[in-house]
Amino acid sequence: MSDNLDSLLGGFENQTYNLDITQLATRLLYNSIKSNEYLRTIIGQQLEIKELIKGTSSDIDEVVDEKYAVLMEKIDELVQKDFLSTVTNITKG
Repeated sequence: MSDNLDSLLGGFENQTYNLDITQLATRLLYNSIKSNEYLRTIIGQQLEIKELIKGTSSDIDEVVDEKYAVLMEKIDELVQKDFLSTVTNITKG
């Protein structure tokens, strides 16, 4: 078994890898922004569906916009708290 593993991994320890931190950070930021936009769109659609099910009056766009703004504010507050907590824990080591 170890012979098979050695042959499978043979020369693997001699491999070198180049990691471009700037490119990695840029891709992570891009994906984060993209995911954020998807989630905001989904939340907006869910609020609209919820109001349609309730039978909200013809001002559904206004009602959804108001509820969306309140919800985004709450989410932003929670994210700030979590972010600060995470950064604090990371920097403490």
